[in-house]
Amino acid sequence: MHALSDEELMELVKGDNPKAPFEELMHRHEKKLINYLNRTLSDFELAENLAQETFLKIYRIRKEYEPTAKFQTFLYKIATNLAIDEFRKRARRKEELREDFNVHADTGNNPEDCVMSSSKADAVRKSLEKLDEKHRTVIIMKWYEGLKYEEIAKILDISVGTVKSRIFYALKQLEAELKPLVNE
Repeated sequence: MHALSDEELMELVKGDNPKAPFEELMHRHEKKLINYLNRTLSDFELAENLAQETFLKIYRIRKEYEPTAKFQTFLYKIATNLAIDEFRKRARRKEELREDFNVHADTGNNPEDCVMSSSKADAVRKSLEKLDEKHRTVIIMKWYEGLKYEEIAKILDISVGTVKSRIFYALKQLEAELKPLVNE
């Protein structure tokens, strides 16, 4: 099983005895997928849950899989869609809380935004969290996961030009956010 490609394993998963090849796929990709989702969502427990949900979804739709792209692209597309759904749920929950408590405070007064960490890694993480989901997602896919522009475009169903534009915009935002750190 170890010598087979991910795509070959998925073809076996579509067959009569899918357990062993599917476990191999999970073993190959689980840690990296959890890391990707954790960076995206900033919540390790949720990342673990969404990784499991991703693999469950792949298993459920295994008969529909066509190896037109790399398995990793297929995997990350499903995981990214689940993460986007989670961002939307969070946004709805935040809005519901604001309505419930009738909070119309300026986001600049948010205690989390006022607390500055001495750790540069923590500052980068916080800066990433401030990006909107579409910009944060492309940055994480490109710089943390090492995906190519074309792979990101396939996963997100956008053009390569849009990927490049989002990365450019996100890097400009991060640069402005982190500029005080660089000047220390």
